[in-house]
This record gives sequence, C-alpha cells and structure tokens, in this order.
Amino acid sequence: MYLELLDTKGVITLLSAFYVGVVSRVKYPLYDYAVPVKFYEYVATGLPLIMTANRGSELVKIMLENKLGLLCEPNDIKCLEKTLTRLVRNERLLRGLRGNSISFRELIDGKIGAEVLFRAMSVY
Repeated sequence: MYLELLDTKGVITLLSAFYVGVVSRVKYPLYDYAVPVKFYEYVATGLPLIMTANRGSELVKIMLENKLGLLCEPNDIKCLEKTLTRLVRNERLLRGLRGNSISFRELIDGKIGAEVLFRAMSVY
C-alpha cells in the first residue's frame, strides 16, 4: 500500500486529485441527525463520498441507501487508508459511486435535512 509512504501533504494532494468528497463527523449524538452542507456540495458536484460517521446516523443511512460512498467509523485511520486504497485500485467502483451521486443530486432537498435536525433538537 503506497499510502503508507505519503506524509500529510501527500495524502491531501492525493485526495484533492482523486475527486472524492470526504465528510468527516465526530462521535457526538446530536450530529447523528445533522446533514452538513458539505454533503450537499459533494453530491451536487457528483463526487462519490468517503464518510467517517456513526453507523446509525441519518447521513450514513442516506449514503448507504443510495450507494453514494464508503463508510468508516470516526477516527478509524486504518479504515480510511483501506478505503482510499480500495478506490484507487477499483476504478469501476469509483465510477459507479460517482454515477450514483450524479443521479441522487436530483433528489437533494435541504429542507428535509433541516426538518430532521429540528425534530432531533426538539427532543433535547
């Protein structure tokens, strides 16, 4: 795996040239109901996603149901490295995820995400 040979700058260069969107989330329950603007930006531009988020979060449900990208748990650097390597080596997978993202962007509605977040905040 050549990613082990890259320093931080090398990984950043690889990601920026790779045409994937990385949506990183932290382990905090309130974020499980939020859909960040970054998600909408990436889908709107047709980027496949690499997401670090809690498996039960709203964002992960959307991503997995629509096959928009790949998931790693927050702070799991090994998973992130394996996921990047998988996408680098599997252009068919990358193209498929990109196609799903392009198709999904017609369904984007920020209002739905805001409603889910509002309901979650009302509980607290």
